[in-house]
Amino acid sequence: MNIRSILILIFTIVGNLSFGQERVLVVRISSDNHKITTENMIDLVENQPSLLVGLLEDGTGIIVFDTDKKAWKTDNLEGYKIKTFPTRINYNVLCKIAKDHQTLSATFVQYNTVITKFNVQQVPQLQYSHYNYLKQLKNIGSVLFEGNYDNDDGGILLIEGSIEAEVINADPTIRSGFIIPDMQKANLSSIKCD
Repeated sequence: MNIRSILILIFTIVGNLSFGQERVLVVRISSDNHKITTENMIDLVENQPSLLVGLLEDGTGIIVFDTDKKAWKTDNLEGYKIKTFPTRINYNVLCKIAKDHQTLSATFVQYNTVITKFNVQQVPQLQYSHYNYLKQLKNIGSVLFEGNYDNDDGGILLIEGSIEAEVINADPTIRSGFIIPDMQKANLSSIKCD
């Protein structure tokens, strides 16, 4: 096998690993005009391809849409502020856990990366360090969902129940300032598993 064939094989494997991941659309919703409740979140996603809706402790809502199903219709969102985060799923056991629960208490962590001229050369090493830390959390068994934004500029982590901020902040990438976490308690409901 010549070098060209080997390179093509490597790029094909890497491409299938990174581009073959399941994708979802994570949406954060807030409003100055409407109180965000579980009920109005469920109304917003009625007949939509959503996996879950949740209410965060800061009063915002979160929806995870199954983007492989169909496009999200946004005609009933007047008065809401929407932030969308196309996300590649790295780990998802929501359906395994949720089948026994109508609602689920969780900890929601939104990771935001801070790339500067001082750390840009260290980004691959920092990301590797972060993924290794997340792997340790998964081994504990409380991680429900974890994914990276398509642009690798952050990600989402859902952990069953409550977790101390010190556990999240022990991530070496957070200690280094490469990642800034937004950690909140969440009540998840309307978890659809088919």
